[in-house]
Amino acid sequence: MHRLPFAAALLVALALAAPASAEKLAVPKPTTIAAPGPGPAATDQVAVYKFGPATAKRVLVLVPGTNGSAGNFIPVANDLVKRVPGLAVWAYQRREH
Repeated sequence: MHRLPFAAALLVALALAAPASAEKLAVPKPTTIAAPGPGPAATDQVAVYKFGPATAKRVLVLVPGTNGSAGNFIPVANDLVKRVPGLAVWAYQRREH
């Protein structure tokens, strides 16, 4: 049984079912993750926006496409952590941003 297509379809359904509202969305301060590597230290880090409980046992990691950024996921990440108990959503910020 392939779970990836089901999970993708579920995310799309939740995003489309979410009502549009003027509610202010929570935008957490990004967590910086650094790793040693060649080149300047300032370029050896990325940011991750973490939504939901820090103690979550399930984490959904969202990675933007070519022209995207973690900001594209703010509405769906907020909605998912409200709708799915015990879920954390992490949005990876590409180094280019």
